[in-house]
Amino acid sequence: MAVFVEDINILLDSFNSVKRAVPGKTLRSSLSDNSPHIHHWTKASMGIKSWIFLQDVKPAFKKLTSSQNGWNIDTGAVQHVWRTLKRAGFDYLETRSLNQDPLENTFGVIHLRYGSNNNPNVGQFVRLVSSIALHIQVCIMQIVRVKTLSVGIIYIPSSRNLVLLH
Repeated sequence: MAVFVEDINILLDSFNSVKRAVPGKTLRSSLSDNSPHIHHWTKASMGIKSWIFLQDVKPAFKKLTSSQNGWNIDTGAVQHVWRTLKRAGFDYLETRSLNQDPLENTFGVIHLRYGSNNNPNVGQFVRLVSSIALHIQVCIMQIVRVKTLSVGIIYIPSSRNLVLLH
């Protein structure tokens, strides 16, 4: 059990990296060509697939759980993001910056203002988002061109978040 907890802790560290490394925790440093992240995620993905959850000393599930699938999707997705950013000329990525909180907050505002239509059509969704944009202070700060990648940066003052669009 202690090994499992330590493996999860290290995996969480790898998704919580910042520019300045935490002493003794190499996976808390930024993802770069020289960091151990990609190797670790490849190894961790195999370990995640081997997890077996027991109930009454028997396997509780016959196939991978949604959390196991989620971890494997996350490790693959961040590697894809890194390859894309690297081709665009980026030297490092702080994985701590990869989160979906601003998106979740947007959907929270939509539900708060317009009810919980769990299956809006495209037109309804576009109207909702357009309406929300009129009520939220959104300021487009700049368009950054990094080689061939054009990235729009939107600053949302109420949440103090930068959202990258490309």
